[in-house]
Amino acid sequence: MQRQEAALQTQRDDLEVRVQAASSPQKVQQWAVQNGLQRFAEKAASATTRDLGAGEAPPETLTPSSTPAIEVKTQWK
Repeated sequence: MQRQEAALQTQRDDLEVRVQAASSPQKVQQWAVQNGLQRFAEKAASATTRDLGAGEAPPETLTPSSTPAIEVKTQWK
């Protein structure tokens, strides 16, 4: 049982090292590039743009007399 336990611990340690190596940022980036994924910054830079034109005129601004009054009271205890 002790030999089997030692073998399993060795196998676990080896697998942990392999998982860490496979999930490193460099490996993840390599996998992403190989599978056609792009970085967000690169995607945004290559996005097409279009002119939306002048659009509608902004709404008329409200005059002070036509805006409702807002009253706030603060009481500290």
